[in-house]
Amino acid sequence: MFKRVILHRLVLVRGAEIALFVVLGALPLVEHSPYALGLLTLLAIYGVVLIGLDITVGYLGQVNLAQAAMLGLGAYVAGIAATRYGVGIPLAVLLSGGFCTAIGAVSPSWSARRLVFSVAHRSLRDVTISLTA
Repeated sequence: MFKRVILHRLVLVRGAEIALFVVLGALPLVEHSPYALGLLTLLAIYGVVLIGLDITVGYLGQVNLAQAAMLGLGAYVAGIAATRYGVGIPLAVLLSGGFCTAIGAVSPSWSARRLVFSVAHRSLRDVTISLTA
């Protein structure tokens, strides 16, 4: 009985998530308003950021203060690559992901625990803000 309830709940929750993703994925095919498409794009971006924040804070219990800095840094690199250097959007996204991965790899937070982790990420956030301002 217990396994049946868990399976039923899993199917309902995962089924609802899949249906929501299908509807949101098909919405740009129906909607042609630039304003609505811009809102859907922001919704998708913030959704991805919130999933990452949920994993970091909710499951791992770490305070991640550099999440917004990485989002801004990736958007900045993608924007500069696309506008100044004329690369396509997919390549700009890959470049920004690689750049943020490299910054994260040299960040001192790999060996940090608890409070030191959040202080290291706050310093990374502050440095990012001062460099891009």
